[in-house]
Amino acid sequence: MRAHMNHPPNPRMQRTPSAPLMRKPLGVREVVHAHRSLGLSVCVALLSAACEQHRLPCVYEVPEGFRGWVLIEHDTPECAAVSVDDGKRIYRIPPSGRLCVRDSIEYNKFAKDEYYFVGATRIPILVATPGHDGLIRGQGVGGPGGHTFDHFFVGTDQELHAQPLWKLFEHAEGASRPPRLTRACSGRLRRR
Repeated sequence: MRAHMNHPPNPRMQRTPSAPLMRKPLGVREVVHAHRSLGLSVCVALLSAACEQHRLPCVYEVPEGFRGWVLIEHDTPECAAVSVDDGKRIYRIPPSGRLCVRDSIEYNKFAKDEYYFVGATRIPILVATPGHDGLIRGQGVGGPGGHTFDHFFVGTDQELHAQPLWKLFEHAEGASRPPRLTRACSGRLRRR
């Protein structure tokens, strides 16, 4: 006999005359071990999901027919707070495309934001992604002078290339940032 034949047979395998090698059903010990492994996997998956940070989704309401850059200045105490409706932050963009808000941006948190043209009707605006047409592009956060700006472009690629982002800040020559936007008593935006 060969040396490997002297080892005890695998308890999960058996030989029968009709089938030379056949698996035996799992015993209680193997079932408990499988359930324990599955339980551990579920716990790890739940903990991973809990570590992912979420924020309130944003809804951007842009005036119907608007084309160009939308610029939202955050952390501006003299401006109004962003309204929250149905668990979503609502940004109502004025015809100028410029808005200031008291609220801070939530960094490194995730949510699915929505964009709408608002006028006589409320029409969803699609986000441009590779292989899919849309009018929302160039989303980002940043700006000159250490102030926090949220920005995105509404329009086609051709329109975007004709209006680069840096041109928003070009008029503030010699200044660290563009003029702040504030709310007048009437609720309309005015420059200071």
